[in-house]
Amino acid sequence: IHRGYRFIFGGWLEIRHRKLGKFGIFFRQKSGDAEILLSPMLPKVDGGWCSAAENFTISQVDRQRNTIVMLLRRNEAERYLIWELFGGANVIITDKVEKIIWMHKKREKLSVGDIYPIREFAENFSIQREQFFDIDEKKFQSCISQGNAKFFEMWDELLSKEVHRRIKRKILSIERTLRAIRADYKKLGNFSELRKKADIILANLNKIPKGEKSPTLIDPYTDDEIVIEIDEHLSPHQFAQKLYTRAKKSERSRSKIVERYRKLLRERRYFLQIQNSQDIEKLAAEFSIDKLRLLEEPVSHKSKSLKPIANLSGIKRFVSSDGFVILLGRSAEANNRLTFAIAAKDDIWLHAEGVKGAHTVIKLAGKQEVPRRTIEEAASLAAFYSDAKHSSFAPVIFTRRKYVHSIRKKPGQVKLDRSDVVMVKPKEKI
Repeated sequence: IHRGYRFIFGGWLEIRHRKLGKFGIFFRQKSGDAEILLSPMLPKVDGGWCSAAENFTISQVDRQRNTIVMLLRRNEAERYLIWELFGGANVIITDKVEKIIWMHKKREKLSVGDIYPIREFAENFSIQREQFFDIDEKKFQSCISQGNAKFFEMWDELLSKEVHRRIKRKILSIERTLRAIRADYKKLGNFSELRKKADIILANLNKIPKGEKSPTLIDPYTDDEIVIEIDEHLSPHQFAQKLYTRAKKSERSRSKIVERYRKLLRERRYFLQIQNSQDIEKLAAEFSIDKLRLLEEPVSHKSKSLKPIANLSGIKRFVSSDGFVILLGRSAEANNRLTFAIAAKDDIWLHAEGVKGAHTVIKLAGKQEVPRRTIEEAASLAAFYSDAKHSSFAPVIFTRRKYVHSIRKKPGQVKLDRSDVVMVKPKEKI
């Protein structure tokens, strides 16, 4: 193995074969199953890799549903390369006793140093190295061509999905704007009616009793009686001038709104027409879509963003290796405010056990679970900012904030309904 790259629908390894030269092994997931294909040198994108598998030889290969496991050898050293093609895909490398030494993506409840159970793979590899690589040159070239065709088929499917996603999003955006324009149009009012009311008020200006806000006036155009509501904060003359101003603005705005509305209708008609177009490359150019960038990994699912936290005076802020915000109080008042004003009921609350120390809170930001590593990092901080800071290891209790209750007339002191304990080494920084 020389290099490895990750694609949104799989990934591949760049191989240097002793007889066949340079080529690739391409992985993809389709219909819930992992597929292994030979391929030529594929486009290289920023997908991430490490040296943990470089210069190893692939000894055996196993494929089960949407997971691929390879037994790697280099002299006496053995490693396992696990390629998970589900849940956004991941690459994991373990040593011969299944201890993880590298992961491409961090996963909850699994990190470097943990055991990845792969005995079910290792005991019964389904594809032998000789079956997979030691083939004649004619068959090898045929496999390369087939793999190359399938790769570009997947790439074209990805491009097509992105183009149609953009078209659909554009149509929805136009329809939202059209609805907003129709609502604005109704609010403008009829400019001719506004002018007519202003004319009637001015024609009857000397006949309107002082202070009368709903006078009955004579329409000079029809000689009919008409009741007009006058703004109680304005005189009849001022109100008439306001109506003229509104009429002028309405007439000017209506023409602009109608022009924009018609333009949007034409745009919507165009996007509806191209929805079924087969000229994907042309549409991709129109949307300025970089086809190569589509192969890069998608942005990982973002948690609900935290609202700005107000009043952090006396509270230290940290960010864990997994991206969680950790807040830590530095006084009795700050502890009380952090626990009972800032922390949400499902946030994780921590405190060094049995000693005076800082209240510590892990903000979940809409997530249900916190990785063990984040809890240990927050606990190390809680231990350091306590009377146990000089201990080699210190016990730290943690629980959901909803199980923490204040003690009356004792700011900063609490009682807990339930809690767990973690042993950590006190650390000032993450």
